[in-house]
Amino acid sequence: MWKGALIGSTLATLAAACQSTAAGPAVFENEKATEDALVILREALGRNTLELGTPLPTDEPVLVVLPPPPSPLNDRSVARPDVYDIVLDAGVCTLRPRQDGAPIDLDGVACRLVSAR
Repeated sequence: MWKGALIGSTLATLAAACQSTAAGPAVFENEKATEDALVILREALGRNTLELGTPLPTDEPVLVVLPPPPSPLNDRSVARPDVYDIVLDAGVCTLRPRQDGAPIDLDGVACRLVSAR
């Protein structure tokens, strides 16, 4: 009887351990994942076009979105890029803004954890 309970509790613990993963920095798997993320981000920001800055989100766990170009009458724009940390949390890739704003879940976007440097 107690052996069955012990086995059951061990299996439950192992199943819970497999489902819970610590959040960590991530990069997009490939260019398609980057494009998929940009589609979601365009919708979240309400912008038709986005231009990425460096570094590439397939190489580093950060996504840099450059500000829209200034108008012809405004040649000295003080706009700054939006910077997002790419995080993999519980199997979901998420963009966490370094400035103000809520995290943006990227459901269905392929990303992988990167090791700390």
